Amino acid sequence: MPNLYQPQFLQTAPWISVGFTPPESALKAPGMMSWDERIMLSWLAEHAYQGNGEIVELGVFIGSSTVSLASGLERNKTVRNKAKRIHAFDRFAGEHETKALRERHGREVDANGSFLSIYEENIAAYRECVGINPGDITAARWSGEPIEILFVDVLKARQTVDPVVKAFFPCLQTGRSLIIMQDYNYHATPPYSVVLMEHFADYFAYAGETMKNSVLFVNTREIPADVIAGFSYEALPLSLRLHYLMQAQAKRPTFFGRECLAHQIANFLVHGWT
Repeated sequence: MPNLYQPQFLQTAPWISVGFTPPESALKAPGMMSWDERIMLSWLAEHAYQGNGEIVELGVFIGSSTVSLASGLERNKTVRNKAKRIHAFDRFAGEHETKALRERHGREVDANGSFLSIYEENIAAYRECVGINPGDITAARWSGEPIEILFVDVLKARQTVDPVVKAFFPCLQTGRSLIIMQDYNYHATPPYSVVLMEHFADYFAYAGETMKNSVLFVNTREIPADVIAGFSYEALPLSLRLHYLMQAQAKRPTFFGRECLAHQIANFLVHGWT
């Protein structure tokens, strides 16, 4: 199977350009993922994923990203062992999530404030493919297995950045691992994923984006263990964080992306989103 984790190839958005038809379940699964993100995830799991590492989701809400990945994995003709290849991490609780669940989907959390049962209900058709890891991402632990696709949708607070780097970045594979930063291209999101990827820019290459929200990066160089161990978001000077944001904006290939970064820079300066 050819290695499709080539930055220039992925920049063409093959999930759109090759006329890919995603599984219907990916488009209909309840959740907040945009349609183009669902198509992208499904295409990656069906056509790019080689089974040389695991698929890890950090932040799954009620399952639209999981169903998108799992429905693509189910159709993957190369990977034979599909059991628990998708590892879903989420706290399955929270004020923002509870509000979104009620207002967008007309559902309520259980007596313990959890929506885990709703997530399990939504992914039921693909349950054998998914290992569920409930809990706060700041306390997440990883097995040490290689990671082939890392989908990150938890960088909404500063305290989540370091745990993601230290637990999951060591298991990325040079030239064979893809990171998807969800909400990277979203004007109302704090800039943590942007700052993070600029800080580690020597080890990743931009590999395209969806029409909204998600930006893809291929791991192109091994990240030294001491670089990961020594990373601290809080230790980055504010001036360096701002430099990273401005540097990222200059790199954005689309007007939409540059506009999103402009909003994040303004929020950084005016509202203290540091």
